Amino acid sequence: MNIKALTGTAMLLAIALVAQSLRLLFPFIPPQVSVFVIGSVVSATYVLATWRFGVKYGLLLAWITPIVAYLQGMLPIAPLILITGLGTS
Repeated sequence: MNIKALTGTAMLLAIALVAQSLRLLFPFIPPQVSVFVIGSVVSATYVLATWRFGVKYGLLLAWITPIVAYLQGMLPIAPLILITGLGTS
């Protein structure tokens, strides 16, 4: 296991999860801004993880973030975890 890649991916995961949590911390953000800004930040973490550390780590982020989004109430039903994970993979 590559510690540098794992640590870097964990940092990118933290950035993605903080970005997702902004919707909960600032509920007054308009939905259009939320989708474009927060979605872009989260997607950028996928791209950076894949580019810097490899596909395995990019996929790890692509599957963890929808699970957390469901737990935060951003995905209304559990099957959307699978759809979102497949869509970002």
